Amino acid sequence: MDDRVPVKLLEILSPINELSAASLEQLQKSAKLVSLGSGSRLTEPEEKDHLIYVVKGDLYLASSSGAIDKIQANSPRAKTPVFCDNTLAKVAVFKAPGMLLKVDKRLYMELVKQEKNQGLDVQERDTGETETTIFQQIYTAYESGELELPAFPEVAMKIRRLLDDPDTEINELIEVINTDPSIAGQLLKVANSALYRGTREFDTVRDAVIRLGMKITSQVVSAIALGQAFQSNSPAVEQRMHQLWEHSVKIATLCMILARTQAHLKPERAQLAGLLHDIGEIPILNYAGQFRREVSEDELEEAIRGLREMVGVLVVNHWEMGADMATVVAEAEKWTRDSGQEEADYCDLVVMAQILDGCAGVAMDELDHLPAARKLGLDSEDKVEALMDENAELIDELTQTLL
Repeated sequence: MDDRVPVKLLEILSPINELSAASLEQLQKSAKLVSLGSGSRLTEPEEKDHLIYVVKGDLYLASSSGAIDKIQANSPRAKTPVFCDNTLAKVAVFKAPGMLLKVDKRLYMELVKQEKNQGLDVQERDTGETETTIFQQIYTAYESGELELPAFPEVAMKIRRLLDDPDTEINELIEVINTDPSIAGQLLKVANSALYRGTREFDTVRDAVIRLGMKITSQVVSAIALGQAFQSNSPAVEQRMHQLWEHSVKIATLCMILARTQAHLKPERAQLAGLLHDIGEIPILNYAGQFRREVSEDELEEAIRGLREMVGVLVVNHWEMGADMATVVAEAEKWTRDSGQEEADYCDLVVMAQILDGCAGVAMDELDHLPAARKLGLDSEDKVEALMDENAELIDELTQTLL
């Protein structure tokens, strides 16, 4: 009997399915199916030399934030490696018998490198045998730690350092904000918005900081400054980057509105969650803009779909944004996500905000089946309409403060 893993199985798994037929045959020789019993446990450090896929049963992953995720065999998630994110996914357990496919990661990387080198040496190739795709290029850069991550905006970084010092005075904070007239102007717009303004309008940064307080000012400035990261020197992706910023601002505003209904959540932190939820697209778009051949829309979308979450977690960890923001980036597209907690968290806000914005493809009559909607008390169309109608002007005003 032939015990080899079928090549057809390898052909449906990312990212290895981007290899040529000849490379897949080489990879097939090292691939193996492993049956595991109930309670079998895997850890990311122990499996660092393999790409692992679920081919039978349900595998449960525990992230560093405490969230539990399930990979079901034959699901879209099962077509990507179990430990595709070195930060969040640390432990995986089969509660019932299951089966894994293990592929030699070093061999895979070597085959990618060989194909890339072959592509550089050959001047004319059939279009059906294009050089290593953008997906593979970015994945390789990600795995090797060579993927260029965006820098956290300088003004926001300076303010963060000031707040880490208990002896910082308000004048020092004001001085840093005033070094960037654009941020200072937007901060005034925020302070004068319906969310924060009191009985009078503020016309100085000092007034705004006193009204908001130093901590809220820091988070607001971080949100404003993030717009600087959503920029590109490449005309090829500049428009896409602008669209990404507009989408992120819309989601961030809706997150703020939702956070106001939850006493345990802070609107400013919720806004940051909304702005960060797609942050993983920035390095991908920048990489695509530097690619040495024209990248098709299909290739770009494939790279974004497959890598956005893992790259996004790298960015928020690089920026030291906290475990709650890492969870947002990793899980914000999981519409049926349930953290296991009774109260909503920031990721629930982002999930619900995307549903309200219509970009999740979730019908209003499905809301009562979604944990995020239930926790936020928005499990019916009537409740959603009431919230949106009541906050329509505020949503528009808050959105304009960042655009």
